[in-house]
Amino acid sequence: MRWVIGVAVSVLAAMAVAESPMEKMRADQLVKEADFLLNSGDTDAAIPYLDAYLERMKDVEEIRVSAMKQDIRFKLAKIFLKDNLSGRALEYLKDYVANRPAPEWHEATKLLVVSFLEEREFEACVSAATNALAGPPEDVRAALDKAAKEAAAESNPSGYEFDEYGELIQKGDSAVQKEAEGDSSGYSVEDLVVLNMALGQAYTELGRVDDSLEPFSYVVKYMDDPVRKGFAIMQVVNGLVEKKDFKSLTAWIPELYRTDARYDIRVNMALMNAATALSDAKEYDSALPLFRMILPRQELIAHQDKRLRELRIEAGLIAPEVDPAEHEKLSSKDTLFGKSYGVTEETFVERGDEDSIEKPPELIELEQLVETIKSMPPYENEAVYRNAYLYDEVNRPWEAVRFFDRIYKEDPVSDLGKRSFYEVIRLLLDPLKEIDEAEPRALEYLSQEREGLVPRQIAYLLCGNYQQNQLPEKVKGLLPIITAFVPDDSTVIQKYECELYYMQAVADLVMMEYERAVASFQKILDDFPESHQQENATYWHAASLIFLQKFEEALPEFEAYLEKYPEGTWCASAVFQIGTCYFGMEDLEKAKQYFSRVTETYPDASVCSDAYNLHGDILGSEGLLDEAISDYANAFVKAQSPSQAKYSTFQMARVYEAEDRYDEILRVVGNYLDAYGDDADIAEGIFWVGKTKVNQGKVDEAVQSYFDAIIEYGTDLEQTGVDSMIDGLVHLARTSLNDTQRQSLKQKLKDVQKETDSQTLSLRLRATVAQIDGTEKELGQTLIQELADLNDAAPPVLSAISDASFGLEDYSRAEEILDVFLKKFEDSEFMRPAFKLRGYDLYKKGEYDAALALIDDAQARYGTDYDVAWAQILKGRCLAALKRYDEAVDALTSVMNVPGWRGESYAEAVYRLGEVEEAAGDLLKAHGWYQRAYFQYKGYADGFWAAEGYLGSARCLSALGYSKEARNTYRGMLFNKYVNDLPQCQVAREALGPDESREIYEMIASGVVTNFTVTLDLEEGE
Repeated sequence: MRWVIGVAVSVLAAMAVAESPMEKMRADQLVKEADFLLNSGDTDAAIPYLDAYLERMKDVEEIRVSAMKQDIRFKLAKIFLKDNLSGRALEYLKDYVANRPAPEWHEATKLLVVSFLEEREFEACVSAATNALAGPPEDVRAALDKAAKEAAAESNPSGYEFDEYGELIQKGDSAVQKEAEGDSSGYSVEDLVVLNMALGQAYTELGRVDDSLEPFSYVVKYMDDPVRKGFAIMQVVNGLVEKKDFKSLTAWIPELYRTDARYDIRVNMALMNAATALSDAKEYDSALPLFRMILPRQELIAHQDKRLRELRIEAGLIAPEVDPAEHEKLSSKDTLFGKSYGVTEETFVERGDEDSIEKPPELIELEQLVETIKSMPPYENEAVYRNAYLYDEVNRPWEAVRFFDRIYKEDPVSDLGKRSFYEVIRLLLDPLKEIDEAEPRALEYLSQEREGLVPRQIAYLLCGNYQQNQLPEKVKGLLPIITAFVPDDSTVIQKYECELYYMQAVADLVMMEYERAVASFQKILDDFPESHQQENATYWHAASLIFLQKFEEALPEFEAYLEKYPEGTWCASAVFQIGTCYFGMEDLEKAKQYFSRVTETYPDASVCSDAYNLHGDILGSEGLLDEAISDYANAFVKAQSPSQAKYSTFQMARVYEAEDRYDEILRVVGNYLDAYGDDADIAEGIFWVGKTKVNQGKVDEAVQSYFDAIIEYGTDLEQTGVDSMIDGLVHLARTSLNDTQRQSLKQKLKDVQKETDSQTLSLRLRATVAQIDGTEKELGQTLIQELADLNDAAPPVLSAISDASFGLEDYSRAEEILDVFLKKFEDSEFMRPAFKLRGYDLYKKGEYDAALALIDDAQARYGTDYDVAWAQILKGRCLAALKRYDEAVDALTSVMNVPGWRGESYAEAVYRLGEVEEAAGDLLKAHGWYQRAYFQYKGYADGFWAAEGYLGSARCLSALGYSKEARNTYRGMLFNKYVNDLPQCQVAREALGPDESREIYEMIASGVVTNFTVTLDLEEGE
């Protein structure tokens, strides 16, 4: 059955094809049938006949047929456009424009442009619109001109004649006719508006905003329809903003303001959105003029309400006889933008059921726009705020502070007011650096405001400033404020709280309070689980344990970090730290495994170079020197900082030195200096070069390399490496040159010093000569008076002045010298004497807290280096002066726990312990410390502290009533060859009297040796 039906359908289809009437019709019959159908209104039925004609006559080029085909194409295009089938119309329009004749070229081209736009073929639209605006091709233009003249001549035969060439011309005109006034394209202004609107939209869709400005501007100028004009204005505004052509925008806006388009809501919203976007993008200098162009919201609403009323009257929605003055009440007040108007609700007389009357599109659109603008908050309130931002952006922070402060003082409780106070503090801290104004204001605010976001932001600003200025103690000082904040579970506030506590933990770390750091990072892990600082806190909690050398505890934490954050920020560092843990636990095999894991798994990580270096150190300790050198070479290649490259370079140099491979030393040091240039440690590099040349027996070359480098770089005050080179040259001069060579070198230095115009180089060379001669203190004493301005003084010069001043107990320039170091040479090793001078300056002035702070800074920088023992001793003295005796004892006792401070520092610390106990009133303990000073340390500092110990001991004994023992102490002092010629002995001689003193000295002269020991017999409880 199915087969039968299929056959029947096929047969009928074949018969239909065979019997199609169009196949039997002549071409003229096809046209007639199509015309009949079109006139009957059956457009769809006419289309196949017209298409059939075009297909049948496609190869015929006879003029009449070509004209017929063009006419059909144009009709078909208009048919499809009428049915909103622009895609089908396009093919006919393209064929029409491409073929001749084209009497409807202008209309067809315009329709082509619009159709391309509707089909979103924007490139084609641009091309077609550009061609249209350029006017028809020459052949089309000529045909159109000829047809126009013939039509004019037919309607007015007496007005035209033929010229000598047979061309029809208007009587009275010359052979060369002027073009008619108007656009040369031949389009009417109305058509030009359509074309420019389409061109502008196509350019906009293609992202060619700059190109869209000209066509949209034409539309704005000639468009009568307020809706489309408003759209074009909005596009021009947006285009000029995107182009950042604010000069043109500013010049263009006054033209707009001379028309009612200034009241168009779309225009104002475009300006507002553009200004807001620019403000958000921190383009404040461009945003503020746009804000000033926007009409105040109420004024805009008032104008559009009037327009709404007019449209409603036109639509028959309200009675026209109602006097709007009876229902519209305006009030005005001055605002930042001029007059601001408020409109009350208007009561209209209704005309029937509004729903039964169809609203015109313009009314519907305007109602929607008015509702939108009414729903927005008053944007005037933001103007002053944004004005402040403008001043901030153009680096006028004081003006910005005044504007923000004005908002805060006028309305301190609003969100805008609170945000403004935050901005005030931010600007005062940076860029104004007015910490003295910002800090008390911020702290006063925090003492009163403990709730919400802004107090936490203020605390964050303070913490950040303290961190930047390396004031971790002040960061810690904010902890009571932070802990007093009213709890809030808001996501943003929790993030700030987490950040504040993280800053606290970092401050503990910086202050080397590692136990506290462990607890602080643990708080973040406990109180802010899965926070944005969770990963960092996890890593640094473990790192803090390493700083405490708690390797066994740190190890599993780093392993846990890697398990939880396999792609984390600190993965490479965590693996490296695991290696460090094993290194600290002396499991060198596992340490090597993890260092190798770093280099293999994280070859681009910042710790890769460190891993190679430590791996090399282990191999070197095992005697595998070639393998160690290989690691150091890899470390150099992977170095991401000059310090890493420096370590690997000079470790290689040490290995090569042990093997007497001097050429290799020169090679690696040369590579390092070439690779890092001014960032390299030039002094260390040249030191190794010089040292190598010395080991090669090339002392003269070593001296010359130092000399040349000092002269070359010495004029630059910032080249602090020169000062280390001076040390190297001085060392060679003292140890490797004979007197003649030394004198020659000094003379060369003096000659250059006389010839140079650079005071910096001159001072450096004077310091070099003084160090060779051992006359640094004398130079320092000279320069104290000579240098009123220290700006050209290099670190060795400042160091010499510091040493000389300390020896003279002249603290007048202590603060100035240290300030120069801190501002210009903060990393200089020559700063140590300046710290010492300033520390004793503060102590002598009784500014003990300031002295303690300076001591903490010095110790944070230099730790327990041999020449920083003074800091710990002075710390004990300051604490004693503050009557914090137990702390003073602890501070001074700790001096003797540092092996590197043995000798003179031990002697002074023991004596100072006696002073502390004496001040605290425990004279027996004081006597014990004083006695220890002269028993154990008489050979240090030329016996000075032993002599002071004798006097202190005798003083305590006398105060305790042990007069005999006190006299024996004085006798022992005079018999002690280490001290008996010191000035302090005058006290003993006066106590013993001239006769006994003379007897003691005679006994010494005769060779008598004695050793007085004072022993006290004390009752139980004493």
